[in-house]
Amino acid sequence: MGRPRKQEEPEPMKSRDILKCLIFCQPHIIKLKGKGKEYDSLIDVLIAVKDRYKIPSMKDIQVQLSVKPGQLKDCVRQLYDDFITDISDEGNKNPVEFNTTKCIIHVSRDQGSISLHCQLPLIPRVGEPIELPFINPSASESIHYYHVTEVGYSLENGVMVVEISVKWGHPEPYFEHLKERAIFEGIIDRLEFDELPESVIRRQLRELSRNGDTNFIPINNRAGFFKNRRG
Repeated sequence: MGRPRKQEEPEPMKSRDILKCLIFCQPHIIKLKGKGKEYDSLIDVLIAVKDRYKIPSMKDIQVQLSVKPGQLKDCVRQLYDDFITDISDEGNKNPVEFNTTKCIIHVSRDQGSISLHCQLPLIPRVGEPIELPFINPSASESIHYYHVTEVGYSLENGVMVVEISVKWGHPEPYFEHLKERAIFEGIIDRLEFDELPESVIRRQLRELSRNGDTNFIPINNRAGFFKNRRG
């Protein structure tokens, strides 16, 4: 019997990656100020960031705070550890709050996708129909009926962002099943599906399904099945 394999220690998070995490919870990290910790000045730097894609580099923060690299790394780690401890405390009188909801509806259509920023009284569920009479349908679509294909959530800086993907027409669970099966069985990568026209996908899935439910496609014929069938 061999020796048990030693479990590898996870690599510690880089300080830059920690800052990218903290920048999404600015309203809460400001509550950690004034508790006698050395990271108060670092919090001031983070809450001053207005664009999450323009976070100051570690070098710039070192210069701004007049600290050594090791000191800054210790401050970043301590702030993150205290932040995680604070939001994990059930008795915390100042819990993380996401009191505002922002909705984005991504409309997939023949004439190109549209992203609609809006406020909704309730969130539709996957598969539910939704009518968008204010969006002009294309000639091939002709009607305003769509259905929800995906709902995703993200939490950042006091806001819950809800992203809703909708597609023209009625739900087609069997078509979606065939797509997911083709991905699961390694016939095509999910990213390749996103690049292919739906008409091509439908034609090829019909061809695959004709092989029978227990033999979706012979395994030696799977490689590149979709790659040369884009026309």
